[in-house]
Amino acid sequence: MKDKNLYKKSKINKLKILSLVCLGILLMGIFISVNINKESSIVTNITSKAKLAGEIVTPQTWGGCEWKIESSGKLFIYASSATNGYAAGEMGDITNTTSAPWYQYRDQIKTVQVGQSAQYNATPVKVKANNKIGGMFRECTNLTSVNFVNIDFSNAT
Repeated sequence: MKDKNLYKKSKINKLKILSLVCLGILLMGIFISVNINKESSIVTNITSKAKLAGEIVTPQTWGGCEWKIESSGKLFIYASSATNGYAAGEMGDITNTTSAPWYQYRDQIKTVQVGQSAQYNATPVKVKANNKIGGMFRECTNLTSVNFVNIDFSNAT
């Protein structure tokens, strides 16, 4: 008789454990689903803010600079803070014709302003020694003008 009771208790305990494991898996699935939806919502929210601000691309880091593209098709490249081995204002490297960070938007770029006047940002935009920037505006077929303001090309070759 005791063996039957032990067997029943053992079976009930196994069912409880199995139920708890299933419940845990179910809750994990719900948690993961909520986080995926939350992150998707954040990306959508950032994209919506960019559209509301009239930007094709919100500010992105490029070396010690940042760049953005307004809905008018104007690409801005301006000095930012030091990061990843780049001093503040040093342009990133463009190693080949398609490595400019704005390359995928090249058909939307109509005008460019590199640097900003000293009243907005006294840090000049400059070329980092031994960096390549020759293909900055390659294949920007709708580009009509480039305005260089507060630029240091002393390291350019």
